[in-house]
Amino acid sequence: MGSYEVWDVYANTQQLAQIFKNVPGTALEDIQVVGDGGLGTGALSGNTQTLVTLDHGQGVKEVDVSEGGFLTVGFTFYRTRFEILSKGGPNMATGHCEKEHHLQCEGRLCC
Repeated sequence: MGSYEVWDVYANTQQLAQIFKNVPGTALEDIQVVGDGGLGTGALSGNTQTLVTLDHGQGVKEVDVSEGGFLTVGFTFYRTRFEILSKGGPNMATGHCEKEHHLQCEGRLCC
């Protein structure tokens, strides 16, 4: 499967949620999607995540935790950035994931 096919699935929040619902024992088994899958779409599963970037040309998707989860244990900001890249040929894809977060430590911001 090439990067375009992987991105088509990965970029579609509704379709991705359906895949996770069908995998027993995953933490995302009870995920609920709120919205049409575009920017501002939320995903609920122990925390609320909001889709803030969806760049089809670059294969980039960024999701912020907007309620619960990491925000309940001191993080003031938590973002996950996903990239789907073409590597090594038409039927190959590589996924890349980065986390960005800010943490409140004893009254000062820690990163």
